[in-house]
Amino acid sequence: MSNVINFSAREFRFDKTCEDNTGIRAVITTSQGNTEAYEIGDWSWSWTQIFCDKKLEKNTDYIFRFAMTGGHNDTDDEVSLAEIYALDGYDDPTSAWEDRMTFALGKSRYAPVISKRDRTGLLRVFEIPFNTGDSENWRFVLIAQHAVAVFFAPLENSAYDGLEDLTYEQWRDERTAQLRDEKSIWNKPTGNKHSSSHFNDIVSYIKEATDFASKIKMLSKKAVNNAEFTETQFAELIRSLADGDIREFSNITVHSDDNDELFDLGGSIDGAVLSFDSITMTARAFSMLVNKLGDGCVVNISNVNVTDEGSLYDIGVPTDGAVINLSKATLPQKVLDMLNSKKGDGCMISTSEISIND
Repeated sequence: MSNVINFSAREFRFDKTCEDNTGIRAVITTSQGNTEAYEIGDWSWSWTQIFCDKKLEKNTDYIFRFAMTGGHNDTDDEVSLAEIYALDGYDDPTSAWEDRMTFALGKSRYAPVISKRDRTGLLRVFEIPFNTGDSENWRFVLIAQHAVAVFFAPLENSAYDGLEDLTYEQWRDERTAQLRDEKSIWNKPTGNKHSSSHFNDIVSYIKEATDFASKIKMLSKKAVNNAEFTETQFAELIRSLADGDIREFSNITVHSDDNDELFDLGGSIDGAVLSFDSITMTARAFSMLVNKLGDGCVVNISNVNVTDEGSLYDIGVPTDGAVINLSKATLPQKVLDMLNSKKGDGCMISTSEISIND
């Protein structure tokens, strides 16, 4: 019987030989509950690798198991791979890499043993068998590019029996039909139901606007101007936002708390219309805002300076049918990548006059 090696997020780390790594280790919620996971890759071209080294028994059969969601995109040009190779007998890992075993996860070219419909999309469990031969030291690598992939520890296969079967091919057919039917972000048949009673009025108004920023300002019902916050205070402000809120923020500064305490941001908000102008905030504070955004939000962010301070919050659930306009912004590349990874079905993120401060 083969020995089983289950993926553990805490055993993996980013491969520093990759200059464009992007992602985060965070707790996510799947249909089976909460789990610690690695979310890696983005919708641009950041080649991202995480790896784990293990010492194993020689001449022994093993199975490497992991669960994942994502790892595919709408243009079918993603990179989604698993690699396993021995380190013994080589001068360095780069030399060992030449004799790697590569498993193509994209489009299920390497077939999963479990393929189900999860609350976040397509959930798959992969089992990769191998024999260690004369080697004890082994490296396990997971790779993503031009797609966001989430890797986490798999449950026993029987734990997924209650989920609906869904193959990659079925998911692709559904996604293709969805994209074909989405005439625009304002009128997509598969759109979400927004809890805000005045959401449709807001959408109609903005559709007719010729000056996005000025129309948002005219719509604003609540304003926060000329204020300074700590990250703790900003988290409280973010938590207070609700579905359908119309809010304006200007001349705001958010300072670092110099700690990585996780704040309760509350649930995501749908159908909100938010305007941010002349803002200086930490990367951590910006990620709080991104985490909070739900389906159908309209957000204008201009004249913003985002520092590199603080670890990023997970994006939460990707937002469908939202419009996010980012202009005249200076921010780290990791923050821009995080914002782009928030993009769900029918979501439009536009950027202009962007400077990267890495």
